[in-house]
Amino acid sequence: MKKVLIAYYSRTGKTEQMAKYTAEGVRFCG
Repeated sequence: MKKVLIAYYSRTGKTEQMAKYTAEGVRFCG
């Protein structure tokens, strides 16, 4: 099983949302 680290810094929340979408895509693709 591979691990992925998604590190982000967000002041407005937009970067946080992008990180969540990225994590969802990683989970979906396996």
